[in-house]
Amino acid sequence: HARALAVLERGMQRHPGAPAIEKVRVLLYRAELLVRTGELAAAVKAAARASQVDLTDAEAASVADDFAHAREVLNAGA
Repeated sequence: HARALAVLERGMQRHPGAPAIEKVRVLLYRAELLVRTGELAAAVKAAARASQVDLTDAEAASVADDFAHAREVLNAGA
């Protein structure tokens, strides 16, 4: 999981102008990985960052399940 987190971090640094929807998905995946590594506080922050990304209504609808899954993972990790 640590290796995957490092890859995500590098990708986010390399592509700061990535589409908003991709940023959200990366942040939510990062949150899930952080829960798996026991870093719940950092996971909560990653999920919070994801929720602050401006999305169109269509984009928000397309990631609704991703947010729901992230909430389940965070609740299970708490």
